[in-house]
Amino acid sequence: LDRWIMQECEGGLGKRQGHEVWEYFRPSYIRAFNDAKDVHTGGDDDYVTKLEFRTCAAYLCVYAAMTDCFLLVEVGGDGLGGIKSDGEVGERDRRISLEEWRAAFPSFRSGYDGYNFAAFADLADDNSRTADS
Repeated sequence: LDRWIMQECEGGLGKRQGHEVWEYFRPSYIRAFNDAKDVHTGGDDDYVTKLEFRTCAAYLCVYAAMTDCFLLVEVGGDGLGGIKSDGEVGERDRRISLEEWRAAFPSFRSGYDGYNFAAFADLADDNSRTADS
């Protein structure tokens, strides 16, 4: 699965950009595969069985979307690659700081590139709160 996704990314986006996309999202593919193969007992842990395939496909979509959303917050960009409107590329450290979260939070309340988080819709924009409160 991992190799197939890499080949599809590189074939569709070109070798360099495709490999970069595959590499950033790779943890989501691995997690989807591992979580799906645990759905039914008795199968081989090296493969997703026919019964687990549908779950694996769903997990691939959900986990990749969560990774994409995380990337949008982390680098403050307008999409994949973290490229901002001024052409700068945001820093990818696989962590979200309080400042990064505060900058992205207003967009989550109103919908952010297709991610419309209803849970955030009624939250106040309270910048006095800290990560500990």
